[in-house]
Amino acid sequence: MLFYLQATCERILRRQFEDPLSEPIVEANALKFPAIHQVLNGTAPPVDGRRLRALLQSDFGALTYLLRHAANQGGRLTPTERLLALYFRALSRIAILGGRSVLLKMTAVLEYFANVLGERAKSARFAHATCSSAF
Repeated sequence: MLFYLQATCERILRRQFEDPLSEPIVEANALKFPAIHQVLNGTAPPVDGRRLRALLQSDFGALTYLLRHAANQGGRLTPTERLLALYFRALSRIAILGGRSVLLKMTAVLEYFANVLGERAKSARFAHATCSSAF
C-alpha cells in the first residue's frame, strides 16, 4: 500500500508547472522549505533532522491552510492535494530514520503546494482583472 502511495505521489510531483510561482507565496508567508532544500542539497555537515522536520511541518500547516482557504470556494483540499498531504504526513513520521532523502521529498511536496497556490493566485488576479475591466 505504501509503495503505491509513494509511486503515485512521486508521479504527481513530477508535474511541470507552466510558470513556477512559488516564490511570491514563499516570501509572503516566510516559508522555510526552499532554504532547507538548499541546505540538504549542499555539502554542509550533518543537519539536525528533528529541527528541519519541525520547520517543514510548520510550512505544511501554513500551506494546507492556504490551499483550503485561498481562491478555493469549497474550503477543502482537492483529491490530489489530500493524497500529497497524506504522503507528507507519512514521510514526516519516517523523516528521522530516512535522513536527507526523506526531508528532500517533504520539501518537494511543499514546493508543489506553493506552486498550486501561485497558480490559483494568478488565475484569481486574472479573473478579477477580467471582471473589473468588463465593467
